[in-house]
Amino acid sequence: AKLTTVRRDRFPREIPKKHLHSKQLDNSQKDRNKAARYLDPIVFHKSIPSEPTDGKEEYERVLISFQSTGACNLSAINCMNTVSLYTRTKERGRGEHKYRRAIEMNEGRDIYLVGYGRIDGTDHMCTNTRMKIVSRKYWHAMENHGKKMAAVVSYQMYLDIVSGEVNPDWCIEEKDRASFGVFRHRQGRGLMAYDPRKRKFPGDENTRAFTQMNQYERIRYGSSDFGPPRRKRSDRSGHGEVTRSHISDAMDSDRFCEDFTDLREHLVDHYMSTGKSKCHACGIPTYQRCGICNVPLHFVPQAGCAVDYHNVNFFGLAFCDHGIRNISAKDWKSPSDEDRINNARH
Repeated sequence: AKLTTVRRDRFPREIPKKHLHSKQLDNSQKDRNKAARYLDPIVFHKSIPSEPTDGKEEYERVLISFQSTGACNLSAINCMNTVSLYTRTKERGRGEHKYRRAIEMNEGRDIYLVGYGRIDGTDHMCTNTRMKIVSRKYWHAMENHGKKMAAVVSYQMYLDIVSGEVNPDWCIEEKDRASFGVFRHRQGRGLMAYDPRKRKFPGDENTRAFTQMNQYERIRYGSSDFGPPRRKRSDRSGHGEVTRSHISDAMDSDRFCEDFTDLREHLVDHYMSTGKSKCHACGIPTYQRCGICNVPLHFVPQAGCAVDYHNVNFFGLAFCDHGIRNISAKDWKSPSDEDRINNARH
């Protein structure tokens, strides 16, 4: 469906001229109406058949005179069922100075004013934001307009919340609600005082203030519910134990093998990487990686590391599991035979 405006003197060529009021009256004639041109809305309707060869679908085109004093007409496609002339009451003023007047209306003009009236209101609110920037770079204008729209939409969300439609407990009386100007000032003060390095909102992890921080600075700013997880300073006393939740999370991955057939697929599918990385089982750097798990492991000359890493009884003793035990990477030690037996029993 589509509804747009066209010049008032631009009618389709196929319409006979006898149906149009194109003749101008002489100024000497007293019966001339200087305000109105059309008494009733002029409506032209045309059905366009479908064309299977071109893939075009059937549609209806309607041309409507906007109003008697308007300077344009309305052209609609698949959005008008009926068109009739009626009046609407419009009020102006307050108290004793309040007056009412009737304005000419039809269905096409009503739909147009409802839709474009909101656009005009939004454009007026964008102007009231007073966001301006002088720059030769053309894309700054588009970015600035996006910020204006964000301010307008956020205020509309505020009105929806305080009206009580979302939650009756959040309702605020209309006299106590913040105006658009007050809302913008509060919003501006909040944004100027906010630090994106705290990552309290989605997208903060992509800002320059956050990406330029090193690992220790990110730890210092604490955790966040958005973006990639941060490492936290934890107790490295070495008293951590493997829980069922740890095993359950590991079972969801392709790390453990149920039988020798699965283990064979991991042992066969390995490759040499371009750089060294610490083996997930023993912690010694290696070029070899498991093609299925995509983790560094020793496969040649002996596949002990690969077998241990994919063994569920070895879970918690591998080098990559030192965080579960609350042990730092430098304090991790290769497990003894007794440690392997006790871990398997656990």
